[in-house]
Amino acid sequence: MNIVLRYACLLGIGFASLFAFISAGSVTGQMVVANSSEGVIVDPQDMAVWVLGAITVLGLWSVFRFMFGSLPLMLRDWYRDHKEKMATLAMAGVVCFVFVVL
Repeated sequence: MNIVLRYACLLGIGFASLFAFISAGSVTGQMVVANSSEGVIVDPQDMAVWVLGAITVLGLWSVFRFMFGSLPLMLRDWYRDHKEKMATLAMAGVVCFVFVVL
């Protein structure tokens, strides 16, 4: 359970950072213009916002990759640890169904 909460907190922080990046980009109204002769024109005041956005995207990518790589292993371990309890509850449900419905 601690691992799931840790992933949830990391995803929440990542999405909050991404939301802050998008809202800051929309408030300034500056556009990035690409020109083959002059390179990329970015307002120097917005450079910190763009760097924060790049770090946020890379961080979210890393968290997603780690989470989706380890999620099947976590589910397998959880199922292995709780398989007997799930079977007991399923059998209890079948017995209750038989006595109540039939």
